[in-house]
Amino acid sequence: MREEIINFLSESKDIKYSRHLWKQYIFDHFISSNCSPKLQKVYVSLPGFDSDSCGSLGLPCRSIAQAVCQVDWGGIIFLNGIGTEEHPYDCRPHLTRDYHPGIYVNKSLLLKSYYSVPYVSCIKGFHFQRATKEEQPLQIEMSGIIFQQTSLKFEDYSDVKMFNCSFRDSSTALAINIRKSTNLTLDIQGMSLFRNNSACIKITLFDNIKIKDRYVAVRVNDTHFLENGNYRGGRSKVGAIKLTADVAKPASRMNLDVFCCNVKCIANRGSFIINNVSTAVTREIYKNVQLTYNKGTLS
Repeated sequence: MREEIINFLSESKDIKYSRHLWKQYIFDHFISSNCSPKLQKVYVSLPGFDSDSCGSLGLPCRSIAQAVCQVDWGGIIFLNGIGTEEHPYDCRPHLTRDYHPGIYVNKSLLLKSYYSVPYVSCIKGFHFQRATKEEQPLQIEMSGIIFQQTSLKFEDYSDVKMFNCSFRDSSTALAINIRKSTNLTLDIQGMSLFRNNSACIKITLFDNIKIKDRYVAVRVNDTHFLENGNYRGGRSKVGAIKLTADVAKPASRMNLDVFCCNVKCIANRGSFIINNVSTAVTREIYKNVQLTYNKGTLS
């Protein structure tokens, strides 16, 4: 196993890319092999118990990680919010997965609340990444959840939707990397909130000479950005929404559509939107966007 890992990482001398390869290795060799998803609906609650048969309404799972293992592609995970304000869901692993941090997801699914609003605090974050052999578009939707000190990191997901969710006290609330995919739609709506995060939304375009054109749509509706940019004593250079590339001049052109409606950006540090992708062709529409008491326009 050790030799296999060394050979896998030796594919690249670049440290950041090696980290990406390591995450890919984790997905392909541990997560996919240890899970046998079989349910379209999986329920999670604090009194639940993790097992290979948990997930029904009468026998819920205890952890989000186990629920991810149980749910089938395109299924729904229901989080019971009762008691989670005092005892939020964490990164607690399922039965056999205790050798890497965070919660790992390699499938399309919907994560939503039931009974009451669930609180989630997973400091090591959620990691959404496709399996190597998977070619279907990856889609994620989250509804009615409060994330505290929890970063959501996406690799090549084509559709990311957040409805009535809150993101508080994280380093980067949503970090989205575009490596091999040709398109991304980020949709945030339904009275969502970003508060006291160092950075709110960061989209990074990785150069790929095999792709000529990429399409990115960012839609933000009925959302508040409050007091972001000062987390852990630092000052943000990201702003509320930042689009960037890993090279100065990417080979791919990015067609960028931005639509913001009924948005409040109050008492933040950094610009509302920063676009550092030199090959981007943009179309931007803003309706009823309030920018008040913000400081700094660092890029």
